[in-house]
Amino acid sequence: SLTGEPLSAESLRGKVVLVNFWATWCLPCVVEMPALDAMHRRHADSGFVVLGLAVDRVSTDKVRAFVAERGVGYPIAHVGPEAEAAFGGVQGYPMSFLLDKTGRIRHRVIGPVAPVSLELAVRRLLKE
Repeated sequence: SLTGEPLSAESLRGKVVLVNFWATWCLPCVVEMPALDAMHRRHADSGFVVLGLAVDRVSTDKVRAFVAERGVGYPIAHVGPEAEAAFGGVQGYPMSFLLDKTGRIRHRVIGPVAPVSLELAVRRLLKE
């Protein structure tokens, strides 16, 4: 992650995870960050994690500064194309994948997430 904390599929197993591909130059990505951060904080104690994957072709220091300016509290990593390939490709930014506790992709969202729909989906997966 940008903070140096290791992130792995194993460390996230047993949690509901929203993987959000984004970029600093993507206005819809930046606009949805506060809602994702609020969702992460609201459900963190129940086993929900938002994981932001920045795809920018700038230095990690620039991504880190961008995130710090916005006070984002969920983990973010600066990734390359191999991360997108691991999810079967990304059709645009932002794009999010909601994974259940076993790591299976349950929902894909191209574009900004709808907070109400996401809330319902996360609550349902947390109960499973």
